[in-house]
Amino acid sequence: KNGDLWAACSIDGNSSIHQIGKDLIVFKSISLPSGLNLNQLVYLPEKDCFFTLVNGNLMRFESSTSSFSDWKKIVISNAVNLYGLGVDTENNKIFITDAKDYVSKGEVIVLDSAEVEITRLSTGVIPNGIVILD
Repeated sequence: KNGDLWAACSIDGNSSIHQIGKDLIVFKSISLPSGLNLNQLVYLPEKDCFFTLVNGNLMRFESSTSSFSDWKKIVISNAVNLYGLGVDTENNKIFITDAKDYVSKGEVIVLDSAEVEITRLSTGVIPNGIVILD
């Protein structure tokens, strides 16, 4: 965002987000409560917010947020194991993969920028990466 690097870090049950400037100075760090594991991080410019997966839950936070307590959990009905994350900044859509039981076919769940489910797409086993092509 605005030339800054936002990094998600998770090691040994300690997770955090860091905003790092062009001069490699850390402007902001947000620590998550111990035991929460952070996975994936994407930015949606239209809403000036980030989406991430925390212990398999989809979470949203604004770039101005300075505390984990301000983050919002987004409930997705019938989701089992949220695993991958991506955004389409041209169409303002959020893509979340559900790995289900890690042996059956999974799904991609598509949300609009208001976090309302648009559709679900069937995938192969353990869907993770999202690539948006023009």
